[in-house]
Amino acid sequence: MADICILLTTAPTPDPEPAELALALATFDHSVQIICLGAGIGWLHKNQSSRKDGGKSPDKLMKAFPMYDIEKVGFRTEDLMQIASTTEHLISFAQPMSDEAITSAISNAQHCLSF
Repeated sequence: MADICILLTTAPTPDPEPAELALALATFDHSVQIICLGAGIGWLHKNQSSRKDGGKSPDKLMKAFPMYDIEKVGFRTEDLMQIASTTEHLISFAQPMSDEAITSAISNAQHCLSF
């Protein structure tokens, strides 16, 4: 199956379609990697509520990633340093990535989607 890199560059919205897309792709045995950049780090915050009544919480969707074998979830180290000095408020499996690692992940993916 395909290697897919999903770049999350915007904050979560009332309809968390990028996270749902990642789960759907993983369901069909695609290898999915998530990289959060800039405002996209908002997807990684713990204990978020849904953005609309009856909607899905971004962090609950993200916490389901390991169950779907989405184990590569990263964020740009420099972007985190602009908003916080530690990762204690982020989901535990998100890993910091250097610019070089991000560039490598994008170039090694067969498909790259950006939201």
